[in-house]
Amino acid sequence: MKILTFKIFALLVLVAICNLFLNFFFYNKKLSGYWGNQSILSKKNFLIKHEAEFNTLFIGSSKTKYQVDPVLFDSIINASNTQKIHSYNIGVESMMPPESFHFYEKLLKDESLHLKNVIIELDFFRNEDTENLFNWRSLYWITTDNYKIYTSGLLHSHYTLYTKAKYLTILNLMTATRIYNFGKFNEYVQFKKNEFSIDTSLMGSNGFIALAHPKSFNSSQLSKMTEVKNASIVAFSKFKEWSEEKRNQALFTSIEQIREISARRNVNLIFLMPIQWKSVQYRELFPILKGIPDKSKIVIADYNKFKPLFDVNIAYDHAHLDSVGARVYTRDLAHEFLKKN
Repeated sequence: MKILTFKIFALLVLVAICNLFLNFFFYNKKLSGYWGNQSILSKKNFLIKHEAEFNTLFIGSSKTKYQVDPVLFDSIINASNTQKIHSYNIGVESMMPPESFHFYEKLLKDESLHLKNVIIELDFFRNEDTENLFNWRSLYWITTDNYKIYTSGLLHSHYTLYTKAKYLTILNLMTATRIYNFGKFNEYVQFKKNEFSIDTSLMGSNGFIALAHPKSFNSSQLSKMTEVKNASIVAFSKFKEWSEEKRNQALFTSIEQIREISARRNVNLIFLMPIQWKSVQYRELFPILKGIPDKSKIVIADYNKFKPLFDVNIAYDHAHLDSVGARVYTRDLAHEFLKKN
């Protein structure tokens, strides 16, 4: 029995080593840094095709995609500032750290863009669940550094011990899937097929898509919106206290790295913290936020400063604003941007 166990273990190690070589010498060279996310790939391809037109990017989740209007933002900045900008929205559903940081770093290193400004979401730490276990969107960005960020974030989070163990187990299964290249050849074929494609349905005007206001909200939706408002009120009343708590150092190191790369490229990098859903998400972000210089961060999440953004009359759901709300949000963002520049 011991000999059989040893043979199985040795075989697994041998296969892992072979796959690591395959990753290093083939997939890592043939697949771009964003191969697992078709939405990012389409927007990136559009951006590269029109690279001379844009000097400012918004990078983030659906909060960016549906809430930041580049045309409105540009008109406010260009009317008030000698710096003339033309911006593009690279917002993609659920693209939060560390995936968003991974994308931005790859974009800077791999593409010859001439950027002046990048505004990237500093959003709550994304965790994967079992439904995404073998989804390449959840796997492609798991590098060694991002694995450290993920594990550090989980270990220093305010989750229960059971939830931490659950997410760590999922992470390690996903990492093993990536190491052993399960299904990666198929992903490689799909990527090569769509490597330079542009799906215009994913983009809208300048990457921005406005959401129409729903006809009505049910009691559950209204309750969630109230929870979002209360989370902001509670969190900012504890801002000083929570800012002193221990931070996810791996994530903060990643932030410092992309700040350094941006500085070398003369890119003005600003971290934008939008409204969060729960107070625990603010609690995870405040220690990170504290370490970022004032000139490099914008916070549009405090109920007492941005009350209109919490109004159900301009909401699409508890997490997003409708087209009217997007204009309010974009104006607030532009005015905060002008204070930093």
